Amino acid sequence: MTILTSVGYQQLQVEQYQDAIKSLKPDIAIGLADVLDRQPGVKRREKMVDRTHAWTQSAVDILFKPADISNRLGETSFFAPILPLEKEQQTVYLRDLEEEMADVVSGFAVWDPTTIDLIPQALWHLPRLSIGESNTPQDVLRGVSLGLDLSAIQFIGTASDAGLALDFSFPKGTPQDNDNKSSPYPLAVDMLLPAHSTDTSPLVSGCQCYTCKTYHKAYLRHLLNAKEMLAWTLLQIHNHAIMDRFFTDIRASIERGTFEGDVKTFESTYMSEFPEPSGQGPR
Repeated sequence: MTILTSVGYQQLQVEQYQDAIKSLKPDIAIGLADVLDRQPGVKRREKMVDRTHAWTQSAVDILFKPADISNRLGETSFFAPILPLEKEQQTVYLRDLEEEMADVVSGFAVWDPTTIDLIPQALWHLPRLSIGESNTPQDVLRGVSLGLDLSAIQFIGTASDAGLALDFSFPKGTPQDNDNKSSPYPLAVDMLLPAHSTDTSPLVSGCQCYTCKTYHKAYLRHLLNAKEMLAWTLLQIHNHAIMDRFFTDIRASIERGTFEGDVKTFESTYMSEFPEPSGQGPR
Protein backbone atom coordinates (compact mmCIF):
# COMPACT_ATOMS: atom_id res chain seq x y z
CA MET A 1 0.00 0.00 0.00
CA THR A 2 1.30 3.44 -0.95
CA ILE A 3 0.41 6.41 1.25
CA LEU A 4 1.26 9.95 0.25
CA THR A 5 1.24 12.51 3.02
CA SER A 6 2.84 15.81 3.94
CA VAL A 7 2.47 18.46 6.61
CA GLY A 8 1.85 21.92 5.27
CA TYR A 9 4.73 24.36 5.56
CA GLN A 10 5.44 27.57 3.69
CA GLN A 11 8.07 25.84 1.54
CA LEU A 12 5.51 23.40 0.13
CA GLN A 13 3.14 24.64 -2.51
CA VAL A 14 -0.35 23.15 -2.55
CA GLU A 15 -0.17 22.74 -6.31
CA GLN A 16 3.03 20.69 -6.01
CA TYR A 17 1.39 18.28 -3.62
CA GLN A 18 -1.69 17.94 -5.81
CA ASP A 19 0.50 17.32 -8.86
CA ALA A 20 2.33 14.60 -6.91
CA ILE A 21 -0.98 12.89 -6.14
CA LYS A 22 -1.97 13.05 -9.80
CA SER A 23 1.30 11.58 -11.04
CA LEU A 24 1.98 8.99 -8.30
CA LYS A 25 -1.64 7.83 -7.85
CA PRO A 26 -1.05 6.47 -4.33
CA ASP A 27 -3.49 4.10 -2.66
CA ILE A 28 -4.11 6.75 0.01
CA ALA A 29 -3.53 10.49 -0.23
CA ILE A 30 -3.68 12.40 3.05
CA GLY A 31 -4.85 15.97 2.80
CA LEU A 32 -2.38 18.71 3.60
CA ALA A 33 -2.56 19.89 7.19
CA ASP A 34 -1.05 22.92 8.88
CA VAL A 35 0.37 21.20 11.96
CA LEU A 36 3.12 22.43 14.26
CA ASP A 37 5.55 20.44 16.41
CA ARG A 38 4.89 22.81 19.30
CA GLN A 39 1.86 24.14 21.16
CA PRO A 40 0.31 26.89 18.97
CA GLY A 41 -1.12 30.15 20.25
CA VAL A 42 -4.76 31.20 19.82
CA LYS A 43 -4.27 33.14 16.58
CA ARG A 44 -2.02 30.45 15.16
CA ARG A 45 -4.71 27.83 15.80
CA GLU A 46 -7.19 29.83 13.76
CA LYS A 47 -4.73 29.93 10.86
CA MET A 48 -4.11 26.19 11.18
CA VAL A 49 -7.80 25.45 10.78
CA ASP A 50 -8.36 27.99 7.98
CA ARG A 51 -5.42 26.72 5.94
CA THR A 52 -6.22 23.05 6.44
CA HIS A 53 -9.86 23.70 5.54
CA ALA A 54 -8.86 25.55 2.38
CA TRP A 55 -6.30 22.95 1.33
CA THR A 56 -8.73 20.09 1.89
CA GLN A 57 -11.50 21.81 -0.08
CA SER A 58 -9.05 22.56 -2.89
CA ALA A 59 -7.88 18.93 -3.09
CA VAL A 60 -11.47 17.70 -3.16
CA ASP A 61 -12.53 20.16 -5.87
CA ILE A 62 -9.49 19.75 -8.12
CA LEU A 63 -8.63 16.08 -7.71
CA PHE A 64 -11.92 14.36 -6.99
CA LYS A 65 -14.74 16.57 -8.26
CA PRO A 66 -13.80 17.84 -11.71
CA ALA A 67 -16.66 18.31 -14.17
CA ASP A 68 -14.99 15.94 -16.61
CA ILE A 69 -15.34 12.51 -14.99
CA SER A 70 -12.39 11.18 -17.01
CA ASN A 71 -10.11 13.57 -15.11
CA ARG A 72 -11.19 12.43 -11.67
CA LEU A 73 -8.66 10.66 -9.52
CA GLY A 74 -10.66 7.50 -8.92
CA GLU A 75 -7.88 5.12 -7.89
CA THR A 76 -6.78 7.05 -4.82
CA SER A 77 -8.58 7.18 -1.46
CA PHE A 78 -8.52 10.63 0.09
CA PHE A 79 -8.06 10.84 3.86
CA ALA A 80 -9.06 14.20 5.33
CA PRO A 81 -6.90 15.48 8.21
CA ILE A 82 -8.29 16.00 11.71
CA LEU A 83 -6.19 18.61 13.49
CA PRO A 84 -4.95 18.11 17.07
CA LEU A 85 -7.20 20.94 18.30
CA GLU A 86 -10.45 21.20 20.24
CA LYS A 87 -13.75 20.67 18.45
CA GLU A 88 -14.89 24.27 18.86
CA GLN A 89 -11.93 25.46 16.81
CA GLN A 90 -12.74 23.12 13.92
CA THR A 91 -16.53 23.37 13.86
CA VAL A 92 -16.93 24.87 10.38
CA TYR A 93 -14.29 22.59 8.88
CA LEU A 94 -15.87 19.47 10.42
CA ARG A 95 -19.32 20.53 9.25
CA ASP A 96 -18.11 20.96 5.67
CA LEU A 97 -16.45 17.56 5.77
CA GLU A 98 -19.80 16.03 6.65
CA GLU A 99 -22.06 18.12 4.42
CA GLU A 100 -20.00 19.03 1.34
CA MET A 101 -17.13 16.55 1.08
CA ALA A 102 -18.65 13.34 2.42
CA ASP A 103 -19.01 11.78 -1.04
CA VAL A 104 -15.28 12.13 -1.66
CA VAL A 105 -13.62 11.56 1.72
CA SER A 106 -12.60 7.91 2.14
CA GLY A 107 -11.11 8.15 5.63
CA PHE A 108 -9.45 10.38 8.19
CA ALA A 109 -5.87 11.09 9.22
CA VAL A 110 -5.54 11.80 12.93
CA TRP A 111 -2.53 13.45 14.57
CA ASP A 112 -3.77 13.07 18.14
CA PRO A 113 -5.75 9.88 18.91
CA THR A 114 -7.69 11.69 21.63
CA THR A 115 -9.36 13.84 18.94
CA ILE A 116 -10.82 10.85 17.13
CA ASP A 117 -14.26 11.62 18.58
CA LEU A 118 -14.30 14.84 16.52
CA ILE A 119 -15.00 12.82 13.39
CA PRO A 120 -18.63 13.44 12.39
CA GLN A 121 -20.87 10.56 13.40
CA ALA A 122 -22.25 10.29 9.88
CA LEU A 123 -18.71 9.47 8.70
CA TRP A 124 -17.68 7.33 11.66
CA HIS A 125 -17.77 4.18 9.52
CA LEU A 126 -14.78 5.38 7.49
CA PRO A 127 -11.28 4.14 8.38
CA ARG A 128 -9.17 6.21 10.77
CA LEU A 129 -5.40 6.44 10.33
CA SER A 130 -3.02 7.65 13.03
CA ILE A 131 -0.05 9.59 11.70
CA GLY A 132 0.96 11.04 15.04
CA GLU A 133 3.89 9.71 17.02
CA SER A 134 3.58 6.12 18.22
CA ASN A 135 6.75 5.60 20.22
CA THR A 136 5.92 2.20 21.70
CA PRO A 137 3.54 -0.71 21.08
CA GLN A 138 1.63 0.50 24.14
CA ASP A 139 0.91 3.74 22.23
CA VAL A 140 -0.43 1.66 19.34
CA LEU A 141 -2.71 -0.28 21.69
CA ARG A 142 -4.06 2.93 23.21
CA GLY A 143 -4.86 4.20 19.73
CA VAL A 144 -6.71 0.99 18.89
CA SER A 145 -8.66 1.33 22.15
CA LEU A 146 -9.75 4.82 21.07
CA GLY A 147 -10.96 3.59 17.67
CA LEU A 148 -8.01 3.86 15.29
CA ASP A 149 -7.96 1.41 12.40
CA LEU A 150 -4.50 2.10 10.94
CA SER A 151 -1.26 3.41 12.41
CA ALA A 152 1.97 4.79 11.00
CA ILE A 153 4.63 3.09 13.12
CA GLN A 154 7.73 5.28 13.39
CA PHE A 155 9.52 3.14 15.94
CA ILE A 156 10.12 0.29 13.49
CA GLY A 157 12.75 2.27 11.59
CA THR A 158 14.06 3.94 14.75
CA ALA A 159 14.62 0.58 16.43
CA SER A 160 16.33 -0.86 13.35
CA ASP A 161 18.63 2.14 13.06
CA ALA A 162 19.59 1.71 16.72
CA GLY A 163 20.39 -1.98 16.28
CA LEU A 164 17.33 -3.16 18.20
CA ALA A 165 15.41 -6.32 17.26
CA LEU A 166 11.79 -6.06 18.42
CA ASP A 167 10.83 -8.84 20.83
CA PHE A 168 7.21 -8.76 21.96
CA SER A 169 3.87 -10.32 21.11
CA PHE A 170 0.30 -9.65 22.09
CA PRO A 171 -0.88 -10.16 24.74
CA LYS A 172 2.43 -11.66 25.91
CA GLY A 173 5.33 -13.66 24.54
CA THR A 174 5.56 -17.41 24.93
CA PRO A 175 8.95 -17.58 26.71
CA GLN A 176 7.58 -15.65 29.67
CA ASP A 177 4.76 -18.15 30.11
CA ASN A 178 7.15 -20.81 31.33
CA ASP A 179 9.13 -18.99 34.01
CA ASN A 180 8.53 -17.01 37.15
CA LYS A 181 10.32 -13.78 36.32
CA SER A 182 8.44 -10.94 37.98
CA SER A 183 9.99 -7.86 36.34
CA PRO A 184 8.72 -6.56 32.99
CA TYR A 185 10.40 -7.84 29.85
CA PRO A 186 12.23 -5.56 27.40
CA LEU A 187 10.49 -4.68 24.15
CA ALA A 188 13.59 -5.34 22.07
CA VAL A 189 16.98 -7.07 22.00
CA ASP A 190 20.06 -4.87 21.66
CA MET A 191 22.00 -6.65 18.92
CA LEU A 192 25.15 -4.62 19.66
CA LEU A 193 25.74 -6.19 23.07
CA PRO A 194 29.04 -8.11 23.31
CA ALA A 195 27.15 -11.16 24.61
CA HIS A 196 25.86 -11.76 21.07
CA SER A 197 29.32 -11.96 19.46
CA THR A 198 29.34 -15.78 19.52
CA ASP A 199 25.61 -16.46 19.86
CA THR A 200 24.35 -18.50 16.91
CA SER A 201 20.70 -18.48 18.00
CA PRO A 202 18.01 -16.52 16.10
CA LEU A 203 17.43 -12.86 16.92
CA VAL A 204 14.23 -13.84 18.75
CA SER A 205 13.45 -17.39 19.81
CA GLY A 206 10.53 -18.85 17.89
CA CYS A 207 10.36 -16.04 15.31
CA GLN A 208 9.68 -17.38 11.80
CA CYS A 209 10.74 -14.31 9.82
CA TYR A 210 13.35 -14.60 7.04
CA THR A 211 16.06 -13.01 9.16
CA CYS A 212 15.60 -15.29 12.16
CA LYS A 213 15.36 -18.44 10.01
CA THR A 214 18.45 -17.56 7.96
CA TYR A 215 20.84 -15.64 10.21
CA HIS A 216 21.85 -15.45 13.87
CA LYS A 217 22.73 -12.89 16.51
CA ALA A 218 26.49 -13.14 16.04
CA TYR A 219 26.20 -12.38 12.32
CA LEU A 220 23.89 -9.41 12.93
CA ARG A 221 26.26 -8.00 15.54
CA HIS A 222 29.16 -8.35 13.10
CA LEU A 223 27.24 -6.47 10.41
CA LEU A 224 26.32 -3.72 12.85
CA ASN A 225 29.91 -3.27 14.01
CA ALA A 226 31.07 -3.20 10.39
CA LYS A 227 28.40 -0.56 9.56
CA GLU A 228 27.04 -2.79 6.80
CA MET A 229 23.68 -1.65 5.45
CA LEU A 230 22.61 -5.29 5.26
CA ALA A 231 22.24 -5.17 9.04
CA TRP A 232 19.58 -2.46 8.74
CA THR A 233 17.79 -4.42 6.03
CA LEU A 234 17.72 -7.64 8.04
CA LEU A 235 16.56 -5.84 11.17
CA GLN A 236 13.80 -4.12 9.20
CA ILE A 237 12.60 -7.49 7.88
CA HIS A 238 12.46 -8.88 11.39
CA ASN A 239 10.90 -5.81 12.98
CA HIS A 240 8.18 -5.58 10.33
CA ALA A 241 7.41 -9.28 10.85
CA ILE A 242 7.02 -8.69 14.60
CA MET A 243 4.60 -5.81 13.95
CA ASP A 244 2.63 -7.83 11.38
CA ARG A 245 2.15 -10.56 13.98
CA PHE A 246 1.32 -7.94 16.61
CA PHE A 247 -1.57 -6.56 14.54
CA THR A 248 -2.75 -10.08 13.63
CA ASP A 249 -2.96 -10.88 17.34
CA ILE A 250 -4.77 -7.60 18.02
CA ARG A 251 -7.45 -8.48 15.46
CA ALA A 252 -7.81 -11.95 16.95
CA SER A 253 -8.11 -10.46 20.45
CA ILE A 254 -10.86 -8.08 19.32
CA GLU A 255 -12.74 -10.97 17.68
CA ARG A 256 -12.50 -12.97 20.91
CA GLY A 257 -13.78 -10.01 22.93
CA THR A 258 -10.71 -10.08 25.21
CA PHE A 259 -8.92 -6.98 23.93
CA GLU A 260 -9.18 -4.81 27.06
CA GLY A 261 -7.90 -7.58 29.31
CA ASP A 262 -5.15 -8.47 26.86
CA VAL A 263 -3.96 -4.86 26.82
CA LYS A 264 -3.62 -4.92 30.62
CA THR A 265 -1.67 -8.18 30.37
CA PHE A 266 0.67 -6.71 27.77
CA GLU A 267 1.28 -3.55 29.80
CA SER A 268 2.13 -5.56 32.90
CA THR A 269 4.36 -7.98 30.99
CA TYR A 270 6.56 -5.56 29.05
CA MET A 271 8.52 -2.43 29.85
CA SER A 272 6.93 0.84 28.82
CA GLU A 273 9.96 2.07 26.82
CA PHE A 274 12.49 0.55 24.46
CA PRO A 275 15.96 -0.18 25.89
CA GLU A 276 18.67 2.40 25.37
CA PRO A 277 20.92 1.16 22.54
CA SER A 278 24.50 0.44 23.55
CA GLY A 279 25.98 1.80 20.35
CA GLN A 280 25.24 3.41 17.01
CA GLY A 281 23.32 1.53 14.36
CA PRO A 282 24.38 0.86 10.77
CA ARG A 283 23.32 4.27 9.49
